[in-house]
Amino acid sequence: SIQMDVVLIPAVVQGDAAPASLRNALLAAIKYSMEASEELKYDVIVLTRGGGSLEDLWAFNDEALAGEIYNCPIPVISAVGHQVDF
Repeated sequence: SIQMDVVLIPAVVQGDAAPASLRNALLAAIKYSMEASEELKYDVIVLTRGGGSLEDLWAFNDEALAGEIYNCPIPVISAVGHQVDF
């Protein structure tokens, strides 16, 4: 069996405050991991939320957030629900 630790860092994922909240959570994870001992460093960061309408999910389309993910020294997985496209 595989055993792992999961750390949850809360962030607002919807509304006007969401992009900044997501960036702050990502930066907090990076800062912690960079300062942690080797055995406590993060292997991966998962930015996730459930589904919703296009407007509900728009915070994840933030250009500054995309830049932070691009520059992140830790692999990032985006696990965002979606609205059905027709």
